[in-house]
Amino acid sequence: MNRACVLEFLGRPAGLIVPQEDGSFRFFASVAEAYPLEDRVFQSTVDASAALRALKPRPGFSGRAPSFGSPGRRFAS
Repeated sequence: MNRACVLEFLGRPAGLIVPQEDGSFRFFASVAEAYPLEDRVFQSTVDASAALRALKPRPGFSGRAPSFGSPGRRFAS
């Protein structure tokens, strides 16, 4: 993989995994649940995904994308 890609946490975008020159991948969190992995380097995207799955959601985390626009309308992620 030579491009950044989005990783999801419980169905929501959680952050970006960015390839590094040495072949490793750096993670940049976009939600609070993924902050423990912020700036962490992984040897593969599989390792990063596994670390993300191992995280525990905070209380009240719905796992659904936030709604924008009119009530009942959601944008696909």
